[in-house]
Amino acid sequence: IIPCSRIGHLFREVATRPYSVHEWQVVHNYARLAQIWASDHLHLFYRVKPQARFMWLGDLTEQRKKYEELQCKSLDWYLDNIDHELKWESSHLCLWTWNP
Repeated sequence: IIPCSRIGHLFREVATRPYSVHEWQVVHNYARLAQIWASDHLHLFYRVKPQARFMWLGDLTEQRKKYEELQCKSLDWYLDNIDHELKWESSHLCLWTWNP
């Protein structure tokens, strides 16, 4: 594990993916990550991914334990010290949601 590492993802076109990926799988993984690392920003996560609000995420006990064991920094720390642009963006979300 590399401290303060940045990760990224290369999105492939459907035709060039070596395996199928369903949107719910991706959102499910985001939700599990948010529960552990972004727990103090869940209100923003659920504004961006409202479909995750009621997903069953399974038991996250081991993930929380690993987070503590590794003494991971919080998302607030990351925003304050590493990704200032994302911090700015988080306070300027412009999301339209349909609510009948």
